[in-house]
Amino acid sequence: MVGNPEDIPIDTSDIPFDALEGWEPPRQYLRNTVDEVEEINYSVHDGIAEITIARPEKENVLTSSMRYGIYDAVKRSEMDDDVKVILINAKGENFSGGHDLSQVYKAYQVYDGEDAGERQPSMRSRLHRDTQILEAYKGILFSLKPIITQVQGWCVGGALALVFASDITIASEDAKFSHREQRLTFSGNQFIDALEFLELGPRKTRELMLTGEAVSGQEAEDVGFANHVVPREELEDEVQRYCEAINLLPLDGIVIGSEMANVAYKTLGMDMDIEMGIVGHTLSTQLRFEDDEYNFVRDRQEKGLREAIEGLHGRFEELGF
Repeated sequence: MVGNPEDIPIDTSDIPFDALEGWEPPRQYLRNTVDEVEEINYSVHDGIAEITIARPEKENVLTSSMRYGIYDAVKRSEMDDDVKVILINAKGENFSGGHDLSQVYKAYQVYDGEDAGERQPSMRSRLHRDTQILEAYKGILFSLKPIITQVQGWCVGGALALVFASDITIASEDAKFSHREQRLTFSGNQFIDALEFLELGPRKTRELMLTGEAVSGQEAEDVGFANHVVPREELEDEVQRYCEAINLLPLDGIVIGSEMANVAYKTLGMDMDIEMGIVGHTLSTQLRFEDDEYNFVRDRQEKGLREAIEGLHGRFEELGF
């Protein structure tokens, strides 16, 4: 799940892919702790574990190491009796432009051992890597502590998955939620489809996934992307109010309540939905493009990242999406 809005700065070609240095057995891949990830800040205060995406100079696009830093911070918060609620927020104008498009597909090449870049990555290496993506999102979705996401500006792709994996989302009026990443190859294939179908309904979910159209802050509240929308200048205070309300509850009650919510999700098949997402995501990386179909990876290789992103979204803009 990746995507960068077309109107935010994109110059990520110089970012090292430090989260994937050679092949490792899949269960050892989740090795990034939040302390090791410079772009993710973590602190605990007044019963709140605050996880801050801190890469504003790149509009907070998420590298693999950042994603696992967030996952590690959530797991750490679960075990901390000083924490009652987890807050995920971001520095800068935008919550996040999604997963870093400079890493798309290259992750599989790095992951495929000594032959990386020499031949097509194997299906087993793709599945190994996608299993690690699953572990991160599943760990966040089924957290034993409630998670609040505080969203301003753009929230795209992998960042939108964080929203759906959270319990409460408070957004600013200038927020823009989008599945622009689905234009890459996915066309409706992601890790948390069932949850979005449940909250938005299948028709609206499919519309947003197939078009990548952006949803404004107020529309987000109307369709279910956000619980509450306020002016940007009131966002932090409103989030603090929700955190303080949760802090009034007993810790044992919060954890038991969260686990009951997890049981309800699993009863509805959310865990199986994410498991199936591994297979769907892996298959999406093996698409055959017809001659008249846009191929982002080929365009990125031939023209560079910025032109590839413009090509990815420009066709939809001509149609008003």
